[in-house]
Amino acid sequence: MKKKLAVIAKREGYQSPIEWVVSQIASGLTVTQLAKDVAAMELADHPPESFSRNWFSTVVNRLPVPEGSRPAREQIAEARRQAAYVLLDHALEIADEPAQDSASVQRNRLRSDVRLRTAALWNREELGDRAAMSISWDLGALHLAALQQRKLPPIQTVPLLESGEPDYTLESSGPC
Repeated sequence: MKKKLAVIAKREGYQSPIEWVVSQIASGLTVTQLAKDVAAMELADHPPESFSRNWFSTVVNRLPVPEGSRPAREQIAEARRQAAYVLLDHALEIADEPAQDSASVQRNRLRSDVRLRTAALWNREELGDRAAMSISWDLGALHLAALQQRKLPPIQTVPLLESGEPDYTLESSGPC
């Protein structure tokens, strides 16, 4: 598999197989579609073959990288984040397609929605569903902090007369 990817990358003008894989994923291809395309390619010494998507994914995530480059897994993850914008473009194109009847409207809505959801999964940081974020509030602590910030004058327990003297005095007559 690695040899086949090296031949394809060289034929397409890439320095390494990982560069070719990353460019394909960044263009919006899924790993499943890329695996099917690579399996179907007939090259000298590399006839068409059959393999699983999982095996292909394992191979490409472990491809050797040029010295000083990030690991293949990180490069593929970044390519997916870029591909999310390709999916957004596809979703807009599908939404703008003319529809003849309600069935084609529903089909276009579904196709567009799948691409939007996939884009949000591939690039959660920028496109993810903000409504799904979990935020917890401790209202008691917030209220207490707000009260501590207030600058209130001392509480007067005895009303004062205009002269500034207490209106009355409190006397204790023993135990209550």
